[in-house]
Amino acid sequence: MILELVQIILGLGFSLFIPGFLVVIIFFKEFNKAEKIAFSITFSIMISIAISIFFGYNEEWAAKTGGLTLSNIILAEFIVNSLLIVILLIQTFVQRKAVNNKKTDALPESNENLASPEKSKKSQSKTDNTEHKESRKSPPDIRKYIAPKRKVYKAIEIKK
Repeated sequence: MILELVQIILGLGFSLFIPGFLVVIIFFKEFNKAEKIAFSITFSIMISIAISIFFGYNEEWAAKTGGLTLSNIILAEFIVNSLLIVILLIQTFVQRKAVNNKKTDALPESNENLASPEKSKKSQSKTDNTEHKESRKSPPDIRKYIAPKRKVYKAIEIKK
């Protein structure tokens, strides 16, 4: 009884949540938690339908693939989940490598700053000031986007 319940929970999780969740994590990072859950279930159902169509599209495909059997579905779900996990790991590795490259680009290339700390402080303050000035750019002129003032005509009330 308990083993069957565990099998049902794990089966539903691996077939109706995890593939879609991996797709959402890979492609849609800007979603909030509720959207991620909803899209995870949706994409998982789509992936399951695609697997079912692959195995049982017509008799010729069913003969080639062995048909729509439990072992084929489990194998296909495992392959899809594995591929999505590999894609996620590669994407994470590339992103971390890009972040590390940005950090190393920010380091000074010469040892001049290491020799004289006073010069490094002065040069640092100069770069801080230029960055601060660049961040305080004036807002764009919005007058060109606003429609010109129009003449307002007062309605004349006619009394009978």
